[in-house]
Amino acid sequence: MKNTTKLIEAMRSIAIIALVAVIGFTMAACSGGGGGKLSGAYTDEDNLTYTFTGNKVTYSQGDKVYSELMFETSGNELIFYNEANGERFEEKMIFSLEGDKLTLSIPGHPELAVVYIKQKK
Repeated sequence: MKNTTKLIEAMRSIAIIALVAVIGFTMAACSGGGGGKLSGAYTDEDNLTYTFTGNKVTYSQGDKVYSELMFETSGNELIFYNEANGERFEEKMIFSLEGDKLTLSIPGHPELAVVYIKQKK
C-alpha cells in the first residue's frame, strides 16, 4: 500500500510537471479544435481538479489554477495542447470515463492511474 501511494504521488507530480512544461513553451493565446466526451469538473482525493468546458481544460486545486489548455480526445487518448506562432505543443494521457469516474494515466504506465470523480452541479 505504501508503494502504491508513492506511485500515485509520483504520477501526480509527473502530470503537473508535464502540464507546466507545455505551458512554459508558450504563453500566447490558445486556439484549436475539438473536444468530445468530457464535460464538467472532475476532482481527485487531494482536491486536484480538471474542469472541461467545450475544448478547454483548467487544472486547479482549490482557488489555485495550475494551467489552462486546449484539449481533444482520440480513442482513449486525452491530448492537452497549446498552439502559438504556427507551432503545437502537446502532452498525452490515457483516459477512461465510466459514469462519473474519470481515470487518467501516463501512456505506458497504467499502474500510476489516478481516479477523478465528476462533481455535481
